[in-house]
Amino acid sequence: MPNLWFVDGEAYDLTEFLPHHPGGARYLAWPGNDVSITFNTYHKNPARNKAVLQKYKVDPGDVKPRKRPFPKSAKFLFAEDFDARIDIKTYNFDPDNKDLFLNECRSRILKPEVQRRIKELDVSFDRAVAGIGAFYLCFSLAWFTLGVPWYISTPVFAALRTALAGAGHYFTHRPQPFFWSCLFDVNYIGASLTLIDGHNVGHHAPTMSRGDPKTGFFGAIVALPRLVRVPAYTVHKLGHFFTGMFIKGVEVHTWADSPIVKFENMRNASGERLIPRIWWSHWLVHLLMVGEFVLAYRCGLLWSWFAQFFL
Repeated sequence: MPNLWFVDGEAYDLTEFLPHHPGGARYLAWPGNDVSITFNTYHKNPARNKAVLQKYKVDPGDVKPRKRPFPKSAKFLFAEDFDARIDIKTYNFDPDNKDLFLNECRSRILKPEVQRRIKELDVSFDRAVAGIGAFYLCFSLAWFTLGVPWYISTPVFAALRTALAGAGHYFTHRPQPFFWSCLFDVNYIGASLTLIDGHNVGHHAPTMSRGDPKTGFFGAIVALPRLVRVPAYTVHKLGHFFTGMFIKGVEVHTWADSPIVKFENMRNASGERLIPRIWWSHWLVHLLMVGEFVLAYRCGLLWSWFAQFFL
């Protein structure tokens, strides 16, 4: 059975289309899923895009969308009885219904003057991120060489990491590949490596359902007694830094259902891999984080480095 993607109840074999997807092959990283929500919200004109899909339409026979549209390495995040076909909400995406909020937003956003303004803001955003990144590097150098007190370095690093991670989060929504998506990892808990589908399959599509990992994680944190939340979150971040992201990196590079493995032989028209066999940006950003930890230890700043995990 070919790799199938499901949109609005129809099945499509998009294997041949992967190299030509304008947003990058990574947005189609998980075959077997119902991608209706992603398809109807990420595209400017879903009706026109659906016309493009018709040449790839197939009869799925008895094949249905996957019950769990996530890689096996993420199985622990969901209840045993989770079924995406039932638990993930369905929405009305009728393009002719002018009363739908999505259609009203789309009609306004697609106006030429708005599109031009968005491009201008994107440029300004990139410049601001570059400035924050430069300040982060300069402040780190000052921290190592001048011994900036912990009560200054801790809040400054917390603010800088949050800003850079926020930028990385935004970058994961741009056409992929986009190297700077790796900034999502700078606050120690991001995982840009697992967002190679554009962050939609594992979060946006199942938002507000039992399938949303954020619902489960933040729900668990909030369920803890107030005095325990900060220590628990601190342990969580330390675990991510020392072992979690390394283990996740190994998983995503080796598990059979990972797109890195599944599509390793697929190439675009130029002969380049659709999905890199090694996700260098992930390893480089974590090498930077480990290097920072080692330098903090060598410079006698270990407790100052550790303090930022409490924010």
